[in-house]
Amino acid sequence: MALATSGVRWQRLAGAALCALAVSGCSEEEMLRGGAGGGAGGGQGAGQDGAAGAGTGVGIPVGGASGGAPCGGSDYRAQGAGLEILVLFDKSGSMVSPACTNRDSGCSCNKGSGIWAEAVSQMQAFMDSTAGEQDVSLALKLFSPLAPDSAEDEIAGSFGDTCSPAFYSQPDVPMGPAMTTAPVISSTLDQACPNGDTATKAVIEGAIQYFDQRTATAGYNAKPIILLVTDGEPDDGDCPEAYGNTLRGASDMAATAAAAGYPVYVVAMGDELQELDQIASGGGTDAAVIVSGGALLDAVNGVRDDELAQLPCQYAVPTPNDGAVFEKSLVSLRFTPSGGQLLEVPKVGGAGGCDATVGGWHYDDEATPNTLIACPTTCDALRGDGGGEVKVVLGCAPVLL
Repeated sequence: MALATSGVRWQRLAGAALCALAVSGCSEEEMLRGGAGGGAGGGQGAGQDGAAGAGTGVGIPVGGASGGAPCGGSDYRAQGAGLEILVLFDKSGSMVSPACTNRDSGCSCNKGSGIWAEAVSQMQAFMDSTAGEQDVSLALKLFSPLAPDSAEDEIAGSFGDTCSPAFYSQPDVPMGPAMTTAPVISSTLDQACPNGDTATKAVIEGAIQYFDQRTATAGYNAKPIILLVTDGEPDDGDCPEAYGNTLRGASDMAATAAAAGYPVYVVAMGDELQELDQIASGGGTDAAVIVSGGALLDAVNGVRDDELAQLPCQYAVPTPNDGAVFEKSLVSLRFTPSGGQLLEVPKVGGAGGCDATVGGWHYDDEATPNTLIACPTTCDALRGDGGGEVKVVLGCAPVLL
């Protein structure tokens, strides 16, 4: 097949580059494996001595025997994908006992009762632990506001913003770097009044609308996730019956979010909330994490850390300096491993062209590219070298695989 043939051809090229640099040269078998054991490193494949061999996961040396001197061009430090966490935090009346109501001027109820105080404290600890994460951005939306008094009489249209997805599409704390938003979220939680209902379906729908707006922005380069923190199931009586604020309705909306690329994590505060697994399952995260007390901090830290470990190796196409015109055919991806030689990562035609051994990179969209995406094998190699440096070079034709 063409793919297999090109993969072997690339391995020969990469192996030959290393063999030319080695004193003793290589055998045919060593070329196919990625070069001699003592060759220049940076890849994932091992040579005879156990050293990493270029051409197996990352690339070939720039310059030298692999194809002449570097072409020049302008290099830019690669801007990798970040993690965006939209926290949907339940402030319903069941979080305290007795519940606060809209007739409590200035939220005069006892916010230290129930699970509210502990939940807020643990979420603020999460903000503190996340503030130093350079790759994380945070936003907050509290739900749900207390409906007007007339809603108690089930008058049509009297639910106010309680069941309005458009209302929930506007976060109380907009998305921004964790360093700046974490303290604002902590302060907002301090000032919040635990009252209202649990319009879970509406708040998830609003989160979808919010991320739809963000991901449509040119140059967007992040992994968006929804973190739902709640103490109970949605109640169809909290919204007009036709809207369907039920467990099934919320689960279906979570599935819509997951299909759009926004997985929904569910952290359930309290006992006997296994039914919330349906929302997590719909949202593509298998099951809700049921916690009490200090376990909330462990749960949300776990979500953050797991997602950070899985961030895709995708890099924004830089804006050319000095008003130069961007030419998509003159872009290359290069990597300098810790203490190693500058390597060129080969370009493939798309995700389907990624080779399990050789790796490579491709555009998110060949027609109108916004990001360079490293193939899984290459991504593993890049992640495995925390001291390495990735650069995007404009003005240099890539090596094609």
